[in-house]
Amino acid sequence: MKITPKRYIATSVLTPHQILLRGLIWVNLWFHILVSSVQASPELRGLWVVRYTLTTPQKVYQMLESAEKNNFNAIFVQVYARGEAFYPSRFVPLSRLVKRGFDPLALIVKEAHHRGLEVHTWLNIYYAWSFEDLPRDTTHLLNLYPWSSLVDESGRPLKDYTSKEFARHGLEGTFVSPADLWIREYLLEIVREIVLKYDVDGIHLDYIRYPGLKYGYDVSSRSEFMRQFYVDPYDFLERPGELTFQLGRDGYLDLWTKWERWKVDRVTEFVKNVRQELSRMNPWVKLSAAVIPDYQSAYSYHGQDWGRWLQEGLVDFVVPMCYDTQINTVIRQIRNGLAWVNKGDLIAGIAVYNQSVGEAIEKISAVRHLGVKGVVLFSYDAIADKPEYFQRLRHSVFWQKVGMPDIACNQ
Repeated sequence: MKITPKRYIATSVLTPHQILLRGLIWVNLWFHILVSSVQASPELRGLWVVRYTLTTPQKVYQMLESAEKNNFNAIFVQVYARGEAFYPSRFVPLSRLVKRGFDPLALIVKEAHHRGLEVHTWLNIYYAWSFEDLPRDTTHLLNLYPWSSLVDESGRPLKDYTSKEFARHGLEGTFVSPADLWIREYLLEIVREIVLKYDVDGIHLDYIRYPGLKYGYDVSSRSEFMRQFYVDPYDFLERPGELTFQLGRDGYLDLWTKWERWKVDRVTEFVKNVRQELSRMNPWVKLSAAVIPDYQSAYSYHGQDWGRWLQEGLVDFVVPMCYDTQINTVIRQIRNGLAWVNKGDLIAGIAVYNQSVGEAIEKISAVRHLGVKGVVLFSYDAIADKPEYFQRLRHSVFWQKVGMPDIACNQ
């Protein structure tokens, strides 16, 4: 006789706690399904990486892994600072922070591209040295071209300032003259060397300005202005009454305005030169600049005419350094900056060194709504040892990997 086994249905009673737990699991699952189905808009997500991270392979790998893991897509690495290179150069002295035989930039380009990260080389243009004692290396530009140091209204070169004088005048250190032709060619050769030697995605200009327009009485500036306008700029300071008598009050003020504008144009001329070099060598390399966020102050006090750069397409994008902790200030700066966008774009520079991650998240969200094409955070180094800071960013404003926005090279 065939015996058919009985079928038993296992039953169990769930406790309220288990029901709640399962419900939460399903809600969380459906939330992630919904979120993953929404594609975030392309935007540039960058990190400024200060030179101290470029000193060993271990630090470089840690930085790249952090950028990739936390959904960034661009890094701005400081490879030329204080007149020193953080890559083996033919003519720029190698920083003593970098061990000879190690090429940080070569490693960064190779590994960053493997991880889908763009590499923008960050260059401190006119800021040449930050200490009271001059560099010992005879190949440093301040030793090669000692006359190129900016000169103040009393005729004193910045390279002769003491540390106390730098602090009293609010200066980072010694700046070189934007009007000096030797300096211009030296800096352009740095750009050529990097673009020809490395497969970089961008050249990023920093300190592309005067420390203040009251400086600029170096021999190069005075002689070049005299050739054009037949007046020594020192005459504005030493014999204003005589000039006013000769030219009339309106004529004097007009010539003074020309002197101020002349210095502004020397900075813009260098930006044009870099654009021309990139167009000739590699038109796909983007040109950008870190700029003072308030355009009127940048122009009037530092000779940085970045509104014109955007209007004329001399740069592909600018990054206003909106480091203020007050969100209303940052919103105002970005909103005013967007008014100048024409042939170039605007990326917001947001600080993380001086505020909580919650405050940084709030600012990133706010500038997105204003219509910027991305953000760059200053700096990686400030939060390199704060994994919880990166984690909060990744779980909120950077929750998904995104592509690059459409930033066309203005060739």
